[in-house]
Amino acid sequence: MPDASPMPSSPCRYRVVVLLTLTAFAAPGAANARADAPVIPGFERFFTDPRTDAAKGGQLLLGELNCISCHQPETAQAAYLLRRQAPNLDGIGARVKRSFLRKFLTDPHGVKPGTAMPDVFAGLGEQEKRQKIDELVHFLASTGSLVQERPEVKLATAGRDLYNRVGCIACHGTRDATGNAEKLLPTSVPLGDLKAKYSIRSLATFLEKPLHVRPSGRMPSLLNAKEAREVAQYLLQGIPYDAPPPNLNYAYYEGSWDRLPDFDKMKPRASGKASGFDLSLARRQNDMAMTFEGYLRIDRDGEYRVHLTSDDGSKLFLERFAAGRQTQ
Repeated sequence: MPDASPMPSSPCRYRVVVLLTLTAFAAPGAANARADAPVIPGFERFFTDPRTDAAKGGQLLLGELNCISCHQPETAQAAYLLRRQAPNLDGIGARVKRSFLRKFLTDPHGVKPGTAMPDVFAGLGEQEKRQKIDELVHFLASTGSLVQERPEVKLATAGRDLYNRVGCIACHGTRDATGNAEKLLPTSVPLGDLKAKYSIRSLATFLEKPLHVRPSGRMPSLLNAKEAREVAQYLLQGIPYDAPPPNLNYAYYEGSWDRLPDFDKMKPRASGKASGFDLSLARRQNDMAMTFEGYLRIDRDGEYRVHLTSDDGSKLFLERFAAGRQTQ
């Protein structure tokens, strides 16, 4: 936090700062803490003690709570205040569940304790509030669609180790083997119900590049893509997953080849139905091969480009079926 001195004298400003410091923003563990008070880690760590500099604490809060976005500070004071940028809502429909958006807008502090988001619909009648929230949720949901993924239990163990080792525990408290909150300190930033908010993919994307969504956030980028996925798997253990209906036939083979074999001459070790190109059906990661067969419906004539990527060799065959005729 930058040094706030020298600070210009302003009796009115000092009076507001002291009110904020001593009432609304007491530490969560304090006797007079409020359930709907935002958790500002820098303030909780350094300014909850009555012996600290209340003016500096107020300066931190004015920026962190975005007070100066609505209340223009004096020119001399503006240089000492850090304006916090709001989260980026671009594509939020692909990142956050619609049910969470509705609950969060209805009761921000009840759904995510410690949030700095105000209850923007407070004071409205129940019917009017519900209507405005529905309209806003529909608008935000129109920015994308959330993609669900199958949980991979084997990644959760690595994710738990990373959560403790890279420093997540320092800001968000300890979590048990199933990824649920265990112990929170007064300075901990609550995570809320992650399963109600994210999919595995959307949480992993956020963990890899948190500043892309929250440009003024205090969470650093600590994880690469693989690590972010592992931590997401750990935190979202037990997340509901409705698997799409099987739409492909698969066959699984084991062996060591330097080129693609002739699968018609081989007997698969396993076969069955799959939902998409699901490689998790393989019994091991190396010295194996899989084939998938199914139908692709194309409703409109045109030119289509298909990309195929692999590290050990792969082929794609398309056959056209039209009016009882088959063409290669």
